[in-house]
Amino acid sequence: MSQTSVADEESSPSAFPQAGIELSSDQYDESPPRRLADTAAFLKAVVQATIVLRWGSLERAVRRVKTRRARLQGSQLFDIKRTRELVSVFTDLRPLLFTSREACLFESLVLLEFLACYGIFPRWIFGVRARPFAAHCWVQQGDVVLNDTLGHLARYTPIMMV
Repeated sequence: MSQTSVADEESSPSAFPQAGIELSSDQYDESPPRRLADTAAFLKAVVQATIVLRWGSLERAVRRVKTRRARLQGSQLFDIKRTRELVSVFTDLRPLLFTSREACLFESLVLLEFLACYGIFPRWIFGVRARPFAAHCWVQQGDVVLNDTLGHLARYTPIMMV
């Protein structure tokens, strides 16, 4: 299969998994303990995302995520419990360095980089809405949304999945 047909296949609307579950850490009573290694992984992810977006391009960021995912994705099954713990740690640490308001691109890339430190490689999904025009991106594994709400995502039509 050629590169073009793979890209076309990943961009076809039928290829996008329907979001059905949100993995919002706000839903859980207690946060997992924050380890020094988690903080180090978070800082590493912030630095990597900053470098890629500031001195690179969105294309470079997409290529980086796609290449890593293709190379390493089969290494383990999706563990929703472990992912929930890590998303909770990420959500606790995020306000120390940045806010997610109007920063979905940066937040999603940092989350992807953070989860990659633990061998978790979810999808990066980009969507648009027509009126008023807006673009948005989020992180999702199968039907599980990791950094957004189902209500918010219902306004967007997915156009690209990495």
